[in-house]
Amino acid sequence: MDKRTNPDTLWILNRVYDTHYLDDVKTILNNNQQQFSEIPFVYDTFKNIKDDKQKLRYVFNLNNARNTVVTRGLETHDYIICADGDLFMDDVKWNEMLSNIQSKPDMNYYVLWHHRVVNETKNTFKMMSVKSLSNTCHSTEPVLIFTNKSTQFFDERLYYNDNCKNELCFRIGLNHSNYIDAANKIQSKANLSKIGGTEWTTAGVIYHLALDGTEDQESSVVNRCAARAKAIQSVCSRVDDFYNG
Repeated sequence: MDKRTNPDTLWILNRVYDTHYLDDVKTILNNNQQQFSEIPFVYDTFKNIKDDKQKLRYVFNLNNARNTVVTRGLETHDYIICADGDLFMDDVKWNEMLSNIQSKPDMNYYVLWHHRVVNETKNTFKMMSVKSLSNTCHSTEPVLIFTNKSTQFFDERLYYNDNCKNELCFRIGLNHSNYIDAANKIQSKANLSKIGGTEWTTAGVIYHLALDGTEDQESSVVNRCAARAKAIQSVCSRVDDFYNG
């Protein structure tokens, strides 16, 4: 993030069990001269785990992957955005983020708030459309920017779907009223920069792009929770099918 228009990116390939897919991703990253680090999936380790929840934690490995990109990134950079691969910013949001950070340079953390985007078809053309936000904490999610002053990180003991990302946000002082305030301000196009706490402040907005076929999840908390529950129920059997099917 030390480059104004072309920040360094480190991709984390987090326990990808499908070796064919993994090879395809590596080819794409190498062809585009992208940095990546792999946290390998070892099937023998997976199959020897007896507890079902521990198996799931091994497969998803979310907070370990997040901490990996943060700790490795901070070895050489002053700021690290810990973001999923479906998040992006345009030039306006990028410059807004830089300005907000520079105005409060001594914070331990900065927050970018999600704004969900879906594809909508108008006159046979697919166009990106920003979803309307309801004033619930699920409408926006915080994406943390870590600094060399950050002392707390993601709890690797937590499981997928156990608020494993939000737990750190709550620990550093974010609360539900901040989520609601951010959703309302995004909806009304108001200034978010004053939303903050002792350790953190708002840096801006980051867009969350829904992939084709997932728009219903992006517009409904109920659908999103149902999709997560389905993933939790099926992932271990899909791994076994891949290696033994």
